[in-house]
Amino acid sequence: MTYRLLPLCVVAFSLTALPAHAQTSTPEQFSELGNQLVGRWASQITLIADWPEFSKKQGEKVNGYTTIKWTANKHALIEDELIAEGLTKSIYFWDVDTKTIKAVRISSAGTTSTTTYWKANETWHWKHVSAQTDGKKLKGSGTLVFEEGGNVWIGDGTAHLDGEELPHYHDVYKRVDKP
Repeated sequence: MTYRLLPLCVVAFSLTALPAHAQTSTPEQFSELGNQLVGRWASQITLIADWPEFSKKQGEKVNGYTTIKWTANKHALIEDELIAEGLTKSIYFWDVDTKTIKAVRISSAGTTSTTTYWKANETWHWKHVSAQTDGKKLKGSGTLVFEEGGNVWIGDGTAHLDGEELPHYHDVYKRVDKP
């Protein structure tokens, strides 16, 4: 009996290892994503939860303004995002150690987060984890889609706050300017 289970264990182990490998990226992919993101963006965002930095509540719409610029000889991107009364500062980079594209953020409310990006089948994917100052944890994943010649970027996905499923995430950013 034990020998019959071994092939199933090998297959199960192989399948669970597959997604982690698929989430790696190259420096060239980081440059590609960076070139698509650089510029100024305006957004209208529907809040999927009550966030510490916003007076508006879940389900309400807020306007956002984002600026993304290359820095460190194009080894990193700096993002400044103002959404309603909340400010977030981010740095994107290709992590040499993990071979992934990462964005590390901190908000004006003290929320910290890390997002990993990768490209599979010509689609950009993301996986996000964050911690709020009140101890709540957010985990989410989804896709980034660029439309209208790169002048619209749509973040789409699902998220859970402390294990509770949140409404579907669907934020649209429209390019205001590209340097």
